Amino acid sequence: MTKINAFIQRVYGGISRRFNHYIYFFKRKYIMNTYDPNKFYINIGAGKFCKSNWRILEYAGDETSYGYNPSLIDFNLNLFENPKFPINDNAVDLIYCSHTFEHLNDINVENILNESFRILKKGACIRVTMPDIDIAYNSYLNGDIDFFNTLNNQLPGCDSLISKFFDYFSQISINDFNSEILHNDFISLSKEDFLNKYTLDINDSINRINFGAHMNWFNEDKLRKIFINAGFTETKKMKYKESQSDEMTNKEFDNTHPIMSIYFEAIKD
Repeated sequence: MTKINAFIQRVYGGISRRFNHYIYFFKRKYIMNTYDPNKFYINIGAGKFCKSNWRILEYAGDETSYGYNPSLIDFNLNLFENPKFPINDNAVDLIYCSHTFEHLNDINVENILNESFRILKKGACIRVTMPDIDIAYNSYLNGDIDFFNTLNNQLPGCDSLISKFFDYFSQISINDFNSEILHNDFISLSKEDFLNKYTLDINDSINRINFGAHMNWFNEDKLRKIFINAGFTETKKMKYKESQSDEMTNKEFDNTHPIMSIYFEAIKD
């Protein structure tokens, strides 16, 4: 009976996934054919986001990566290549980017913000969200493994506190390093120097094939610096579901790991 139940669950699961796939396909196609020309909204790194008037900037990849359907993506761009967005200056009303920055290096993020500043209209808003390194850093400092256990998004094999911490922001394999050395670096180096040591000098070739691993860190201070460098002067740390744009308070937004996230907005002046 157990084998029969397992078989039924597998069959049902496969049918359900395929059904949801077709539902998403037709919803996206309908949205793409009914854009309001007065509402130019873009979701960068959107995955399978689906909301009226929101265009998707994503990378379809290939068979070795996510394999998103390119026909459902408005702007199919590999962000690792630092592309110029094929969008006119001062054309976009809103930009949203959720849990994408941590999968890219600093140069890629700087390009995204430079391009966002270029394409946004004056007075328009960009909202970004990603893991807040300060939460993880303090959790490791306080020996709080329960915080990491609640995330339920870590790679297999991350069982110890230090491996869970590194999985939060770096793609190094904890097995390739001496845990004592890592911990001593944590104690002896400043926060920024420690985090940069295990991100800036790490080869990002893995993420160029599979964009799933975390390879970067952000907090309010770092975000404010890179936003200002991109030209934004009006920047603000926000709360969950709090936005300067009513559109970005809707249920489709801020749904990825709120317990670990920082929310940050800027207005182009």
